[in-house]
Amino acid sequence: MTAPLPWRVYRMDDCDWWVARTLEEAKASYKHETGIDDEHMEDACELTDDEMQRLHFVDTDEADRPVKESRHTFAVELARRVSAGLSKPELFASTEY
Repeated sequence: MTAPLPWRVYRMDDCDWWVARTLEEAKASYKHETGIDDEHMEDACELTDDEMQRLHFVDTDEADRPVKESRHTFAVELARRVSAGLSKPELFASTEY
């Protein structure tokens, strides 16, 4: 038996990032959840290690205000989700919420 592929973060468009094990899995899940067609995902790609360290995740409350001291890198957020038992592809981050 082979080990599952590691979780990765994919940029789906200018606003959304998705976590999945492969680009194909990310696209299928994103399409299922959003209804976006393939044409809008033609530039979807895996983030590089450099981007995972450069991009920052910020938790917000219901009023879209940043939660105090919640800013951390995408790499840290991915590690948190994996250790919490991430089990299926899902929205990772968005500038639209």
